[in-house]
Amino acid sequence: MIGRNNDENKPQGVVYFFTESHPAFGDWLRDHISRYRLALNPDYRAWDKPVGGSDNASFAKRDIPIIWYHTDGHPDYHLPSDHSDRINWAKTVDITRAAYLNLWNLANLPDY
Repeated sequence: MIGRNNDENKPQGVVYFFTESHPAFGDWLRDHISRYRLALNPDYRAWDKPVGGSDNASFAKRDIPIIWYHTDGHPDYHLPSDHSDRINWAKTVDITRAAYLNLWNLANLPDY
């Protein structure tokens, strides 16, 4: 859920959940925002076992570190009234860039 704005007054807002025992995940995003000028203003939420209601729960429950982007719920969340004309495309692109860069960092760690 990265396309819609929860708060139209904060079009760059994104929630960034990541496994607390891996603070590098937060450092990576801070670096990527600065280095690549990503138009994101994250709410960093390091969490011991970030399960929530998403697909990452099965990994977190098994102590597999996760990174999870979310833009919080909105009045049309999971409803037929959630139309594509309300998507913040620029933010969706920058979140996708950030996720790619996170994966690149992770894939290039010498030991994980």
